[in-house]
Formats: sequence, C-alpha cells, structure tokens
Amino acid sequence: MIQPNLKAMIAAAAFSHSTGRNLSSIYDYSVGEHRSVSVKVSGSNVDGYDYISSCHFGGNIPNLYHYGMTAHVQFKPVQYGKYTGYDYGSGNHFEVTVNGNNASFYDYGASGWTNYSA
Repeated sequence: MIQPNLKAMIAAAAFSHSTGRNLSSIYDYSVGEHRSVSVKVSGSNVDGYDYISSCHFGGNIPNLYHYGMTAHVQFKPVQYGKYTGYDYGSGNHFEVTVNGNNASFYDYGASGWTNYSA
C-alpha cells in the first residue's frame, strides 16, 4: 500500500502537470480534508513541498523523490490526464487519472481508489 502523503503528492503532481497550474493544496476525499501540499511543474521538472511531512518532493519526470519518506517514484504520463507509475518504497504500481478538477488514484497494492480535487 502506498502511503497517504505520497499518494497526495503524486496526485498533486498529476494535477499540476496536466493543467499547467501550480497547486497549494489538494482535497483528499478518503479523509475528508485538505492536504497541505504545494506543487509546480515546469516542463518535466516537478518542484513540490509536503507540509504534512515538512519535506520536499520532486525531480524530473519520470523520476521523482519524496525526501521525507526517502521514497523513489516512477511517474509516467501515458496520455493527456493519465499517468502510471511505481512506488519503490512500497513496491506497488499505481495509476492516476485527472479529469478537470478531480483526480482518481488507483493503488494496485491496496486494490483501491482514492479521490482528490484541486
């Protein structure tokens, strides 16, 4: 299972990459609250900060890193608004689909969806 903070950061990166917008928070429907994250994507460069873990998240697509969790993440755009990837820390694949202001994150390790909005 992929850690909730990491899921939120990946979903935020997908939002920012697909919409071209910078994000300052993301709403996590699984816990019913906003997660304090910031993400800016410029080209293939992801620059983010996870305020919950007080650490940076980023790198160059497809290779991202969450510094607080020491988690390497493969994050690949496969078509507009759709991403696949792999969390090396948990050993699980995932996919994220962005549609407007909503994103659905599927964690193959947990066999479940987490929904977000920006």
